Amino acid sequence: MNIFKMGGRGGPGGREGAGGSGPDSLMPNAVGLFRNLAEPIAVQGPVVGVAIVPATMAAIVGRAGPLSFLMGVIAGVFLVVVFMKLARRIVSAGSLYHFSAALVGARWAFIVGYMYFLVFFLFVANILPLGAAYFDYVVSSMAGHPELTGAWWVVPAVLLWCGMLYIASRQISISTGVLLTLEVASVVLVTIAGIVVLAKGGYGGHNFSLSYFTPGRTPLGSVALGIATAFLGFGGFESGAFLGEETKSAKKLVPRGMLIALIFSGLFFTFGSWFQMVGAKNAAALAASPAPLFDTIATYTVPGLGILVAVMATVSAFSGLCGNANGLFRLGYTLGRDLFPGSRLVRTDSTTKAPTGSMAVLAVPALVLCLAFFWTSPTTAFDYLGTGAGLFLTIVYFVVAAAAIRYFLRDREWWGLTCAIAGTLVVGYALYSTLIPAAPFPYDIIDYCGFGLVALGVVMLTTSRRLQGALSSSPYLARAAASGQGRLAEDAGAAGE
Repeated sequence: MNIFKMGGRGGPGGREGAGGSGPDSLMPNAVGLFRNLAEPIAVQGPVVGVAIVPATMAAIVGRAGPLSFLMGVIAGVFLVVVFMKLARRIVSAGSLYHFSAALVGARWAFIVGYMYFLVFFLFVANILPLGAAYFDYVVSSMAGHPELTGAWWVVPAVLLWCGMLYIASRQISISTGVLLTLEVASVVLVTIAGIVVLAKGGYGGHNFSLSYFTPGRTPLGSVALGIATAFLGFGGFESGAFLGEETKSAKKLVPRGMLIALIFSGLFFTFGSWFQMVGAKNAAALAASPAPLFDTIATYTVPGLGILVAVMATVSAFSGLCGNANGLFRLGYTLGRDLFPGSRLVRTDSTTKAPTGSMAVLAVPALVLCLAFFWTSPTTAFDYLGTGAGLFLTIVYFVVAAAAIRYFLRDREWWGLTCAIAGTLVVGYALYSTLIPAAPFPYDIIDYCGFGLVALGVVMLTTSRRLQGALSSSPYLARAAASGQGRLAEDAGAAGE
């Protein structure tokens, strides 16, 4: 059976119905800067990240964790400039998938889109167990009994999934407003708690110091690895491009949102790493703590605030789930528009204009993938699925940054070229450090499976004439590819202007 067999129905569900004003298009001009900004911030999940990544960073670089995060923001600027320049030329719900068409052509853009799809599919599946773990921590702490064991974590995971479906099916202006409110409230609470920790001097009352922003005795190689880890920790800053077809003045506001999201989340990660390091006895103690953020806040602030922060982390996990789902469903919609015009993937709700067809096709498989790890702990499930998602995201970033070198060199955009080269080096080192030395079992198996899936995508592209034909005949990919050849159509991005 040919999996690239095209849908047989034309009409409103076909190519002409999407990206414009047809019945199966997304809602144009539905969001402004702040609601667009809600998407990348939700995907980055700053509070969720601050609850996890600083401890990982402490294991890598010791005391220099805050320095690595701060340098990671600077490193991220190079890549975000590349994405911003592409977003000023191409408006599409496909984000990096359609951006890559300008860089490597319509056909090979499929490989980027395929890997990018796997990123968000895995992210949706892996945030479900993480949210369940936080929910379990809150309930067990409030009830005074041990955390649930066995497969019971799948119950809150399913509840989170149901809530995500409801939010994702709403009008995008409503869903992004909810996401922004949840994330800002969570960040404000953690920031206040962190200021209290610093004001009290941290561990022993005298651990407050700016020395954490210097390498000290940490080897430069470890600092470099920390920078790459930090950069990937708050990746997803380009996700506002998923709302390109629904954003007012998209060519101006989407790039602006990318930069703001990077700086906002990056500085929050830096601050979170700093106050947790100040609150810990030493870097080893922070790295060994099973819940460093909650424990630090509970130790230095009023009783119960640690639990409240855990509640907000659960809320942030739900927000991140919804943000990644928004990206997944719009990417599925875009791929369907290019490859399966007229199929269910391209359908949108008649009232909210949400991509409910893509949601109907993709939501259940993502839940099934999550529940397939019922036999292990939710945090282990999160680690396994997150490892795969992180690998694909790193490859996508590397391919886009490397391909942008030729793109900017040809157009003599020297600042863009400089940023593309620097971004390629940063992400390339992150990819290298992920694979060399090989990860311990079973994470090495996940890496092997990941590259196997990439190879499968290449095989599908090179052997399926139906796929090649669909990619060649897509007007949306053609319009994106034209910008890469200096022939950007006058109406490119009209939906966002």
